[in-house]
Amino acid sequence: MESLGHSAEGMSGTLIHILCRSFFQQLHEFVSHGLPREQAVTCAVTLSRFQHAGWVRIMELDE
Repeated sequence: MESLGHSAEGMSGTLIHILCRSFFQQLHEFVSHGLPREQAVTCAVTLSRFQHAGWVRIMELDE
C-alpha cells in the first residue's frame, strides 16, 4: 500500500492479509449458501461498499 502512496502506519502485513482474505471469505458465503446470481451480485455490491468504507476509515483517506 505504501508503494501506492498510502500510509500503512500501524497496520501489520498480517492484519492487511486478514482484512483482504476476509473479503474473499465473505464472497464465498454467497456461493456456499447457493444464492441466485442476481441476489449474489446485489449482495456483492453492498459488501464492496461496506469494505470500501472500512478501508477509507482505517487508511484515513479523503474522498
